[in-house]
Amino acid sequence: MAEKDYGKVFHSWKFKEYQEHQRGLLWHILFFAVGGGTALYSIIVKNWLFLFIILTLWIVIFITTRRQPLLLTFSIAEDGVAVDNKLYSYDTLKEFWIIYNPLESKYLYLSFQSDFRPDLVIPLENTNPVKVRETLLEYLPEDVERNEESASEIMSREYKL
Repeated sequence: MAEKDYGKVFHSWKFKEYQEHQRGLLWHILFFAVGGGTALYSIIVKNWLFLFIILTLWIVIFITTRRQPLLLTFSIAEDGVAVDNKLYSYDTLKEFWIIYNPLESKYLYLSFQSDFRPDLVIPLENTNPVKVRETLLEYLPEDVERNEESASEIMSREYKL
């Protein structure tokens, strides 16, 4: 981030691109059984699109389990928030909310003005969520009604995807 100027940086921390999971033998057996079963089913009913989706999912999971996640830097600055060298200005963001359950999940969610863009989900790691909240409130409204993780985050954690 040294080569970009985002104004004064209030908070900055590093996080892994995705959460690594310890997957045991049972997970791998179930993964291949369910994946193989659904692939076989899609061949039997001649649903080629479903087969393509299953194979694509297999490839993505296989690739992500074989490489280490990148270490990214997240920053909250005067001009917006940045993930590595990609700045998201505050005028492109709609709101934020924080899910903080110390034993399970600690995430900062940022919602975009465009409904076609998925939410930006940033692990808080060891960052103080109260200070992050105080800083972001100066630039964005907080959605206080959202107090649970998204279904995709829960599934990813529970099923070790």
